[in-house]
Amino acid sequence: MKFTFAPESRPLEGYTIKRAIYRGGFGEVYYGLTDAGREVAMKLLQNNSEVELRGVQQCLNLSHPNLVTIFDIKQDGDGDHWIIMEYVAGETLDAAIRRHPDGMPMEEVRRWLPGMAAGIEFLHDRGLVHRDLKPANVFSDNGIVKVGDVGLSKFITPSRRSAQTQSVGTVYYMAPEVAKGRYGKEVDVYALGIMLYEMLTGAVPFDGESTGEILMKHLASEPDLAPLPPRIQPVIAKALAKEPGERYHSVRAFADAFNVAVVGRGEAIDIDDASVEGPRRPRVNGEKRYRARPAHGPAVHQRTHPMACDSQGGGVWPWLLLGWLVFIMFGFGRGGFVGATMGYWTLVGIGYLSWLAIQTLNSSAHAFYDGLREGNGGGHVAARPVTRRPRAVRLSRKRYRELNPDDRRPMTFRRRLAEWSTSAAFSSAIVAVLTAGVAAVSPRFFQNNLGLGHLDPAAIGLFVATALMAVWAVTGVCKLFEGMRMERGSRRLLLLLAGAGVGLAAWGTSNFLMVDAPNLPDTGSVSSNPDALFTNVGTLPLYDLNGHPTAIGYMMFFGTLFMFRRWWWHCGAFRATRFRISSLLLTVMLAYFITLIWAFPQVWGMTWAAIISSAVQLSAPWIPPEQRRIPARAA
Repeated sequence: MKFTFAPESRPLEGYTIKRAIYRGGFGEVYYGLTDAGREVAMKLLQNNSEVELRGVQQCLNLSHPNLVTIFDIKQDGDGDHWIIMEYVAGETLDAAIRRHPDGMPMEEVRRWLPGMAAGIEFLHDRGLVHRDLKPANVFSDNGIVKVGDVGLSKFITPSRRSAQTQSVGTVYYMAPEVAKGRYGKEVDVYALGIMLYEMLTGAVPFDGESTGEILMKHLASEPDLAPLPPRIQPVIAKALAKEPGERYHSVRAFADAFNVAVVGRGEAIDIDDASVEGPRRPRVNGEKRYRARPAHGPAVHQRTHPMACDSQGGGVWPWLLLGWLVFIMFGFGRGGFVGATMGYWTLVGIGYLSWLAIQTLNSSAHAFYDGLREGNGGGHVAARPVTRRPRAVRLSRKRYRELNPDDRRPMTFRRRLAEWSTSAAFSSAIVAVLTAGVAAVSPRFFQNNLGLGHLDPAAIGLFVATALMAVWAVTGVCKLFEGMRMERGSRRLLLLLAGAGVGLAAWGTSNFLMVDAPNLPDTGSVSSNPDALFTNVGTLPLYDLNGHPTAIGYMMFFGTLFMFRRWWWHCGAFRATRFRISSLLLTVMLAYFITLIWAFPQVWGMTWAAIISSAVQLSAPWIPPEQRRIPARAA
């Protein structure tokens, strides 16, 4: 895009242009410096200059923390008018929305709203209406939200409504009464309602193929409020009422009603961040759900990579089973049927781990590259439109579906940390109670060398400490990535690494307490050989000369246990029920098979698995299904 003035130009005495920022409907905006070194934004009026000048003159030298200040109006030697404004180097709301194409987290929405409301209310208190509110005109500078581009602002009193017939505002945010030519400050309430809708869902409520179609929807169509959290739907509905008198009487009243709806009254569970994801209107026959805003400069295209796509797998298991049958029929492997089976699935597991490592590195590289591509040097530059891959629309006869742990749910880091710490506190008590139950039912489990009936405190300490470390690691990893669109294989790889870390910590704890898990097998002698497929990993033994697990033995057991269970379905807030016996039994069964592959105390391994599964499920936050239902058409 070619601009009128090049860097270092001096169209006005005392001002030097440093770079172009963007070109809008009324002209071009440049970043410049005064001779005194002050940063300013310089707007050259090229179109509808009379309309722009009238609005700017109304707002000249208005000072408010949440408004972009207009310093002066100047005229150059060619007779062109320039508006000298405060330069805001922060991010635009438009760019923030683009960073969250499925809706911004509620915490971030509430960070933007007070500043917008305060700035607009300041104009209204002085009889001014902005008339061009849109995300590209709202900025965040060092945490302070500022409303800018007041060139369309007009002085309006309650007894003197505007009959302006020239271009007013942007069509996506234009109130119905603007088309009739008479309007007041209610148009700003309407525009703010559209912006909040877009912030929460990532899309405007009224879109179309042409300006006329969009205007007709503003006049005659009701907004689809289904994508919004239920608490907020009536608030946005009132702000988007067709009749100005039915809307909020002020922007401040609108913002207050929104905050009350978000905070709620008397609800025991707050899932506003979860419900921001909400249902999305499906796209049919390739319809674009996201409108393309006017681009200022070359478009930046979003690169897609495996972690950003919906997984459509599921056809690999028949081939794996066929390979297993061929492996058995042709006599590959050693040790008969069991040995060949163990050998085959071990090879499959090694191949799967290698694939996971490559996929994770590849996805991380793409994500890093995309971050470099999407970065910018600051300034209030509008976000670029991106090309998105359409999702397939699934048809369902059910009216509602329940969100599950695989659904996206924006969450702040503070909330993740709070939920994990709460879960960790509860899990400590749960592990203690369950361990006491094990000791009460089977005193021999923690028996020491003094004989039956004497419990070994060190053995209890090793068991409890290891179980707690495992629970905390599982919930920590799962909570860190809960609600994110992440390849399942990458989750499993991270859990594998966490499990290996827990195993190493368990071995270190056993050395610190000078106690070992039971020798192998659990009831056998020191010299007996464990009935497992592998007793070594390469040259590293899984148990020592006394039959106790080594560091590698602990790492292999817990790493495998963590990897082959969907732990995020154990502790995700959107799991089907708080506690599932089937999940517990599957985890215990997996531990049993792991001890058949890697040499490890079978009874202790299965008991650890049972307590870890129980503690994770009982301590993790859970949201009842009736509080996370969405229309089935959004599935």
